[in-house]
Amino acid sequence: MSEAQEEELARIWAQLTRGAADKRSALNTPAIATVATDGAPSIRTVVLRAVRPADRLLQFHTDPRSAKFAELATDARVSWHFWEPRQKVQLRVATQASLHHGDAVARTVWGGLHSGGRRIYRQAASPGGVVNDPAAASDTLILEADAFENFAVVNTTAIRIEWLHLATTGHRRAHWVWDDAQWSGAWLAP
Repeated sequence: MSEAQEEELARIWAQLTRGAADKRSALNTPAIATVATDGAPSIRTVVLRAVRPADRLLQFHTDPRSAKFAELATDARVSWHFWEPRQKVQLRVATQASLHHGDAVARTVWGGLHSGGRRIYRQAASPGGVVNDPAAASDTLILEADAFENFAVVNTTAIRIEWLHLATTGHRRAHWVWDDAQWSGAWLAP
């Protein structure tokens, strides 16, 4: 891998790390794609909760009653899509997910959530379930002590990163693939 590719990869991980920490960042709310239980692609927006470059980790939280949790239990592949409009950079990250529900990982993350973050998981209705009144569904809450049961952490491990920079002077594109010990990179035709 060239020095320029190493520098770009380090910049990507630094931007993702900032994206997880800054709610105003465009990288804070990426889209993820999973494989639905019927085999169709399924895409939705999530909040990027944590990034650990040394572990190649991207994390989000979900409700284990959700469709995405069921999809990931069947097929652990997750594709992330990030768009940074100011820099005109697209990132696509292919990952493998590990689900954490009711275990030490989930308990540790749960312990760090503020009450507003925990409130999301106090909803009595299952995500995606049919309700008569959306306001009532959001207001029908279970006890906070019971809400941990509705909380899961999804840790994903990056195995491929594709970067595309759109520029009037010429687009640039590259990818990096994890080969069990290190990243290898290549420039691609845009």
